[in-house]
Amino acid sequence: MSFRDRIAYKNAIKRAAETAAMIYKNVLPETPYRKCKIKYIVFNPRSRDDDANYETLKPLRDSAVNILKIIEDDKRKMIISLKEKEILSKDYKIILSVSEVKNY
Repeated sequence: MSFRDRIAYKNAIKRAAETAAMIYKNVLPETPYRKCKIKYIVFNPRSRDDDANYETLKPLRDSAVNILKIIEDDKRKMIISLKEKEILSKDYKIILSVSEVKNY
């Protein structure tokens, strides 16, 4: 992916997160989670290396902090568990699941 493509991708993720924040504002947490677990399910037409998927997932994680305000910060001490699962599919999509961890 070229530098220009990466910037365009990050901007598209940001716009999508801004739209999601408006649409789903009633189901987003009132205050960001201090500790959480994150799980990504990545649907790809063909298998990719973990690092290639990570490049795709990083802007989503940033959006969960900066735009959706689900997570207080994406530092290691805040994210208790980070998992990624890949499913081969003809359609490309990503499901992001964030759950709060209490009493950790």
